[in-house]
Amino acid sequence: MPPRRPAPPTNSPDNIHDAMLNDGDYVVHTGHGVTRYRGVTTLKTPVTQAGAPATERDYLILEYRDNDRLYVSADQIDRVHRSLSADSEGVTAPALDKLRGSAWARSLARARRQAEQAAAGMVSLYVARAAATGHVFPADTPEQQRMEAAFRFTETPDQAKAIAYDKRDLEAPRHMDRLLVGDVGYGKTEVVVRVAFKAALSGRQAAILCPTSVLAAEHFQTLVSRSENRVA
Repeated sequence: MPPRRPAPPTNSPDNIHDAMLNDGDYVVHTGHGVTRYRGVTTLKTPVTQAGAPATERDYLILEYRDNDRLYVSADQIDRVHRSLSADSEGVTAPALDKLRGSAWARSLARARRQAEQAAAGMVSLYVARAAATGHVFPADTPEQQRMEAAFRFTETPDQAKAIAYDKRDLEAPRHMDRLLVGDVGYGKTEVVVRVAFKAALSGRQAAILCPTSVLAAEHFQTLVSRSENRVA
């Protein structure tokens, strides 16, 4: 019989439950490192001295180097995560760690040092950016107002808030550093159009990066149509 798959608990975190595992998939145990998933088995706990009855529990089977195995109970399943490197096409399968070995601890320590160095570099960068003076964009012009008035829809509260924040950043004497995140269809493009238009009217360049040529063409047409007859 093929190995059974673990049934995710209702409050399971975003880990291996997001995608069901197959026998042989590479996973990572947060305490013991890179391993391979070998299904689920049911084990019976022994009767305790206090007289508690024996119980049956499901365990994930994890296989390490030298065929060592670790049984992870279902209530500790949040410690097991799918190996992202193994999911990447063309990437060599990761080497298995040795159960109770020291390699995984060294890997964690090295990753922690690298993360601390990256964080220190970012802190230094943002301190320098905060101390520097950025370009101050002027307030909205009549051309900007005409372009925005041509929007065929009513701005959502989130759109209006994002636009206001972006303009506030542009008109402040500091470098702008803002990330806008939203699902598809929630109006991010209109926010970008208004910011890009404001930059262009101020004699600055604005670049819009797209993952596909189709999306780039759509944005180009949007910018052209929104800009027509808006500048006196």
